[in-house]
Amino acid sequence: MVSTHNWRAAAASPSQHSTGFGTGRNDGFIGSGGRGGATTATTGGPAAVGTGTPFIGSASKLTAKSNRQSRDSAEASNSSTTASGALGEKSLLELSVASNFKTSTTTTFESEASAHRMLAREGYGYDSARLGQSTREFEMRTSQSGSHATSGGRMEEEKKDELVPINNDGGFDQATYQALTNLQGTSIKQILNSHHEHCVNLALRQSRQWIDNQSAKRLEANMTKDWEAERRRILSQGVLGSRFLLGARDDASKASGGLLQLENGVAASVPLLEGDIAENRTNVKRIVPAPQLLPENAGALIRSQLIAMDSYLMNTADAGPLSLMTALQTRLKEDNAQIEASGISPASLGGYTNAFLMLGSIVNCSNSLGVDSAADDYKNTAAGVMGACHFFATQYVSHVKDNVRDAQLSGRGVVGANSSPSPMMNGLAGDICAYTSMMAGRDVTNGIGGVWPRLYYCEYSPRQRANEPIEDLSLVDQAVSDLVDQLSQLQNDQLSLFADSTNGGTRPAKQLDSSLLTPSVAMLQVRRQVGDLYERTKANISDDANNESFIYYRAACLAMLSGNESISEAPVLESAGLVKTVEDYMFGSLWHSLHLVDASPSLMGSNVFKPVADAVARLTSLVKEWGPGYFEEEDMSDNMSASAAVTAVSGSNANQPRIPSSGGWGYALPLLATQQYSTALAYLADAGGGLGLLQAAHVGAAMYAAGMGITDGQDGQRSRPQLILPMLLASYSASLQSADAGAALKYLVLLKGETSFLDDQVQRLLHETRQFELLAGKIDPHGTRSQGALDAFFPRSQVSSLLVSTANMAVRVGKPADAAELLVLSGRFSALFTLMNRELATYLNASSPEDESKRQFWFNAAQKFHAMHLTEGRSYVQTSLSNEGQMELGNTFQLLMNLIVFVDRCRQGNLEDWKNALVLIDGLDLLPRTDGDMTVKVNAFHSLDTCVRQVFHHVVLSTMETLCHLYRALRNGGETATVDQTLHDYRTRARLLVTFSRLLNLPGVGDGDTLLRISQLEKNMM
Repeated sequence: MVSTHNWRAAAASPSQHSTGFGTGRNDGFIGSGGRGGATTATTGGPAAVGTGTPFIGSASKLTAKSNRQSRDSAEASNSSTTASGALGEKSLLELSVASNFKTSTTTTFESEASAHRMLAREGYGYDSARLGQSTREFEMRTSQSGSHATSGGRMEEEKKDELVPINNDGGFDQATYQALTNLQGTSIKQILNSHHEHCVNLALRQSRQWIDNQSAKRLEANMTKDWEAERRRILSQGVLGSRFLLGARDDASKASGGLLQLENGVAASVPLLEGDIAENRTNVKRIVPAPQLLPENAGALIRSQLIAMDSYLMNTADAGPLSLMTALQTRLKEDNAQIEASGISPASLGGYTNAFLMLGSIVNCSNSLGVDSAADDYKNTAAGVMGACHFFATQYVSHVKDNVRDAQLSGRGVVGANSSPSPMMNGLAGDICAYTSMMAGRDVTNGIGGVWPRLYYCEYSPRQRANEPIEDLSLVDQAVSDLVDQLSQLQNDQLSLFADSTNGGTRPAKQLDSSLLTPSVAMLQVRRQVGDLYERTKANISDDANNESFIYYRAACLAMLSGNESISEAPVLESAGLVKTVEDYMFGSLWHSLHLVDASPSLMGSNVFKPVADAVARLTSLVKEWGPGYFEEEDMSDNMSASAAVTAVSGSNANQPRIPSSGGWGYALPLLATQQYSTALAYLADAGGGLGLLQAAHVGAAMYAAGMGITDGQDGQRSRPQLILPMLLASYSASLQSADAGAALKYLVLLKGETSFLDDQVQRLLHETRQFELLAGKIDPHGTRSQGALDAFFPRSQVSSLLVSTANMAVRVGKPADAAELLVLSGRFSALFTLMNRELATYLNASSPEDESKRQFWFNAAQKFHAMHLTEGRSYVQTSLSNEGQMELGNTFQLLMNLIVFVDRCRQGNLEDWKNALVLIDGLDLLPRTDGDMTVKVNAFHSLDTCVRQVFHHVVLSTMETLCHLYRALRNGGETATVDQTLHDYRTRARLLVTFSRLLNLPGVGDGDTLLRISQLEKNMM
């Protein structure tokens, strides 16, 4: 039972732009503004015509700024006047002290200095200093002029009288007065000293009184401030999401500083787009995540939204278009107390909530109108305007109720003096009447204004119209009454005139055939009649410079009903101040665009909505031209925006923009209202820092889940690639991964439509966090991998592929150990053996300390793998290799492990190890021991794995060195028949190794010195 339409107003005439935005420049979409006019209005002053309903902030920042400057100047002037007034009863010359003697002068100066210091402490520093300067100057002149007087008489006169007393009221009593009138030899020094002492005492007494008064005022102001904070807390309970309950900014708020106002007022570049993606925005794979430092007080918000994300991901099969958005909003409401207690700015939290409300209205209105919210046509733009207007309308109802409750709670009257309560004043109708009285003033509401102020502020309800009409429309023109009736019938039982945002697809989507976007012929005719009335009213206003304020209400109503002009830009309404806040301007412009539908019979399909899209495009250009510096206030905290952080890291010493007080929503929400989705989210993620990235990522994810096109949609441009969402989600995931890799994964899997990009980001997550067990599970004794976080979103085969791809990435960047662990988890043992064989062969003959360390690492890893997966009774590795036809990899692995043991024994340098080394190499059966073995061993060499062949020269050389050591040891031990036979066998094997080396072309395999070294060792055994 809510509104047919929403006519909004505020006070103060626009002056900054010809559009009428003027002094109505607002802080953004966050803040409770518009309260100031209520106090003025209730005093009966009609001049405060509609103090406004700020989208997220209070009234004009320019007006507030000028008021603050004027107030500061006035306070400074008053302070100075008060201070000088206390001492202004006598001239400074009269209060000076004259003395001709140095001793007396010195004493006087010391007394003066003490008095001046006391005065300065009491707040009269400036006047005290001036008093002291004038005193000294006058004393010097007096001293010079009296230098010719007789000193004896002066000394006698100075001793006659004491200082005159002062009565309690600051003046002289009767005795003092008589003493002063009868000088009789009293010196001028004593008289002036008496005056000076009286002045000092009077100033001190009055300064103390002034300080006491100021302390009482400050105490009262602090108590009032505390009460206002408590009152806002009470009012905000249960109404989370109303943009008017976010709290007005305090007096310490600073004026806007042109935050990020670059080319044409728009942020020219966003640091989240790195590399060549900034120039070529068509390749999603080129996106490089730009993680931000998440604020410490965002923990409650992060957990709250993560719970909502879990709920959505667990029920994606049954999820509707608004499931994710609804889940996020629900958690925000349920966790509101904890989130607010964490210290997040109410303005930022309110803007975040309102973004969901606005986007939800757009999606629901599009659904109820049967329009695809991701479509690339003008119809979708028009449906988006309907949704944005619905958001403004419903939020305005909350604002009206809040202001009326505020007035009632503070004890102010909200009903006109000449009005008597009646049944029609109950519910929303009563609130609107009370609100009109507050905004327009009692005189206008109850007397000369008639119906127009209430008609301007009301949101018409068909039930109220039929049963309890808010106004008697018989007092207005027939055309106006007819048009209001048609609008009431058009609304029917919808939540608002702009479509049924609660539909959610539960009712047939057929309202497009009967909506503001498809006006009937009768409605168009009545609109033209109302338009004629508007033109005549404009002429009357132009002819009469002393029009009553209600005339402007009439003109505004006629302009909105007829659609002739936007009240945001109508020149005749500029001086009325009815459009003051950002939301007033946005709603007035969007409402007017809905009346531009071209109903010409020659136009077909979406083209009838092109004028609507053109009007929105013009509004968009204005918003971007004004830029964030117009809508935002810079915060004075130490938090920097993302672009500022990037610049700071690069070493720039220039002043960097801080996070705006709205967290970026002051500019982002107007962009969302004009369907500049990509620009809005990119700006929010940049200007809002880590918290802005968090909010932009969730808003973008909710839009994506709802099927919205996340681009800057105007003039049929929605078909461009949607790069902003992958950028946001990847960046937020990267920001979150150090704290919770599982949570970071959940944001990546929202991009299942971007398969290649998703795979790359999951690999990045695995590689950077190294949380392999958390993400991919672990292998049990039976060779089965347990469930990990990845398995909740991908089939096991795809998880294995992701692990293998990540292992390859690890190898490319020089992290083979990570690669081995990933390959074990993947179950792709052929790839694992390929990796381990290559590493074992590479460091077989390591010589440097670094290579020795890597050799030991890989040998230990291979032993551990062998113990876990290749022991007796565990055959799953062999089965996997057999299924892949890669059993030779296992044989190569076993061979390399034995060759490492062989090389280690050769290096030990003792007889026993040399003997064991020779036994081991003979057992491997790689080298010829007789002439008959030569052909067989040469052929066997060529069948070895490539990695073994590349290091085989080290095996031959180590064998030759072992034979040489054994030969020398045996020969030095004595000559026997057995010894001679063994020495002969050693020489024969050495000769065969030289021949074998030539046949294998070892210089081509290893280095040229290997064959030379082998030949030299063979000669040493002759």
